[in-house]
Amino acid sequence: MRKIIKIALFFVAFVAFVWLLNFLSNDRAIKQEIKQEFKGLIVGDTTFRRRSQPTHLIIKEKEEYLYITGTENLDKFYKIGDSIVKPANQNKLIIIRDGVKEEFIYRPNWKPNK
Repeated sequence: MRKIIKIALFFVAFVAFVWLLNFLSNDRAIKQEIKQEFKGLIVGDTTFRRRSQPTHLIIKEKEEYLYITGTENLDKFYKIGDSIVKPANQNKLIIIRDGVKEEFIYRPNWKPNK
């Protein structure tokens, strides 16, 4: 009986350890993305669910494509071909269309298109 309890406790401790590592690494990744900056053009939008409105913008930065999540008001403002800037160490996006700048909150979860 004690052996079963030890195995169960070891399993619970292992699962808790893995969960904690995952949680901490995700927090670090988000902080790292906020520190980064990018400048590019909006070349499209997409969704990762069927029959859904576009949820992600496709940004071309130099030779790399980035996916970023749009915010609630962002989808009403941008058009394909607009410039987009994410300043370093700031949690905001700036979209520039015809010389007009509009700021939006940045949700840090963009991923490079590989």
